Amino acid sequence: MPEQESRESKEQRTVLIVEDELLLAQALSATLDIEGLETIIVHDGLQALTMARQLHPDLILLDVMLPGKSGIEVCATLKTDPATSSIPVVIVSARAEKEDMSVGLAAGADVYVTKPFSPVKLINLVKEMVSGGSVSAHPPATHPSLSDMSADQLIVYARDLKELFQRERDERQELETARQRLEELDTLKASFLSAVTHELMT
Repeated sequence: MPEQESRESKEQRTVLIVEDELLLAQALSATLDIEGLETIIVHDGLQALTMARQLHPDLILLDVMLPGKSGIEVCATLKTDPATSSIPVVIVSARAEKEDMSVGLAAGADVYVTKPFSPVKLINLVKEMVSGGSVSAHPPATHPSLSDMSADQLIVYARDLKELFQRERDERQELETARQRLEELDTLKASFLSAVTHELMT
């Protein structure tokens, strides 16, 4: 059982964030952290290739406009390399024209997400992809959006969103603990009634 739990915790937990805007990368990282995902941030295309090959993450969030190599070049390189071709790639770009999407998908991206996008929608997208679910090639953007916010707002929004999800998780844990306690009390009651019945009959 411990070995199985260790294996399950290792699976689908690492997301490589490739974004040259530091604050946006930190906001994405904080947002994904609420789901227990380990995030690694790099800021250029060459670093992205190196980290992808070394760590083989479960998902890559990839910007297009990057120093060193563009996101399109990075994606195409990863998808043509047998060692990294199986890693799901989500391109996150402000380029929203159909031609841009076509180029990104042709390079091998599994999903093309356009900015602005909803942070909550991004969480759901990542969760679905790392669990092996199928998603549309370019989910529509919804508000509130990350790119509509200032740098300070991004950090505050990510922190508030993290606290919200943590509070919800704690409440679920409390409910589960209460349920287990009720089951224990039911078991004790059944044992008590069985013992009393036996004493009365004898």
